[in-house]
Amino acid sequence: MKITPIEIEQQQFGRAMMGWNPDEVRRFLADVSRELEGLNRENTRLKEELLRRDQSLEELRANEGQLRDTLAAAGR
Repeated sequence: MKITPIEIEQQQFGRAMMGWNPDEVRRFLADVSRELEGLNRENTRLKEELLRRDQSLEELRANEGQLRDTLAAAGR
């Protein structure tokens, strides 16, 4: 179940006779929402960084193959 930061902030709870303090609940949900938003941003950034590194690795592997071929040809 995916929960977005906005859903956390907008979550409503029913009232009960001896329920939770509504202000404390709102503050906590706002804190959780901000934390989740930050984690989502970091996750996106890390995914993009991983993609860039994967692309760089593929380029290096291609270059390595070309160097091996060149060395083999020079050795013959």
